[in-house]
Amino acid sequence: MTSITSNEDFSSLRLEWNALLSASSSDTICLTWEWLWNWWHVFGRDRQLTLLMVRGSRGDLAGIAPFAIRRATHAGVLPIRRLELLGTGEPAEDAIWSEYLDIIVRRGREAEVIEAVADYLATKLCSDWDEIHFSNTLDGSLATAVGEALSARGFRIARVEKAPSLFLRLPTDPDAVPELLHARKRRKLRYYLRKLDAAGGVELEACTSKTDLTSWMEQLVELHQRRWMARGQRGVFASADFSAFHQKLAPVLLEQDKLALYVLNLRGLKVAAVYGFRHGKTISGYQSGFDLDLDRKISLGLITFSLCLRDAVNTGMTEWDFLRGDEPYKRLWPIISRKYIDTYIWNTGMRTALARCSFLALRCAKAAIRPALVRLGLRSKESHA
Repeated sequence: MTSITSNEDFSSLRLEWNALLSASSSDTICLTWEWLWNWWHVFGRDRQLTLLMVRGSRGDLAGIAPFAIRRATHAGVLPIRRLELLGTGEPAEDAIWSEYLDIIVRRGREAEVIEAVADYLATKLCSDWDEIHFSNTLDGSLATAVGEALSARGFRIARVEKAPSLFLRLPTDPDAVPELLHARKRRKLRYYLRKLDAAGGVELEACTSKTDLTSWMEQLVELHQRRWMARGQRGVFASADFSAFHQKLAPVLLEQDKLALYVLNLRGLKVAAVYGFRHGKTISGYQSGFDLDLDRKISLGLITFSLCLRDAVNTGMTEWDFLRGDEPYKRLWPIISRKYIDTYIWNTGMRTALARCSFLALRCAKAAIRPALVRLGLRSKESHA
């Protein structure tokens, strides 16, 4: 086991990192070297990079535990050192919501790597952290298994269920996409499309060139921000760090044919935009924006997503991932849910005992007031959009 703590060493891992990822069961866009490298350059300040590299006896790479350590506080007063998965821990107003984060392990080497990482955290790295927080991980993830291995070594642990992630299995025939909708919504979709055809017709375009990328991203941001500001909310692109991350990432993904950026044109005007990522056979729909004036008359969201799903099928995709959040528009489709679990692990000592008590007290308080917040409509759901 070795620990990488410098940017220089992190930068040299690109090929080896992505090769391991493709040979793992955790192969998702948010665990690629490109995603986490760009995240680190935007959000890595005030954090200590801690990449644990697990190699076999011949030097072959079996696993990467992508961690960082930062100073945080419980209840705003109790200082602690928190170890987190790379890609998490941003301030809420800047949050990227990297999804499906995990330990990256070569298939068949899971048990070996889990034990090695847990042992390293419990011994050699034990004096560097007070609390571990593995977030944005699926139930049954390898990170969860590391938590269980630490629990078996005597560390205190808690698991918290989070808002689910939702995805859709795509048909093999693009003409079958409308058939995924309930009959009433299917009729509405056909009505909206006939109405737009009479108004000059709509065309969905996918961004394939650097020439278009900047202006299309600007259009996405404008449509997205107008939509949320009209609701009295700031919109995610109001965050300078959020915007900086995607300005760095989008050109890289375009080069790799991993960018899914669509615009919907009506009479030469861009009236809707969808921004997402391609990885393997999956498209992840990440952000969107719609012309507010037109959307009041017809459902631009329903139209745009149905056309995006058709394009996904035409380009060989088998899954559209709506990602975290349970918004009503996702429920129009026959979605499948993936359960998220946050894992907390506490070290020994008085300070961490206080941190654990603070955590449990806050959980009890939230559980007590949550029903009232839901009734009043004041509880918001985790989501990208």
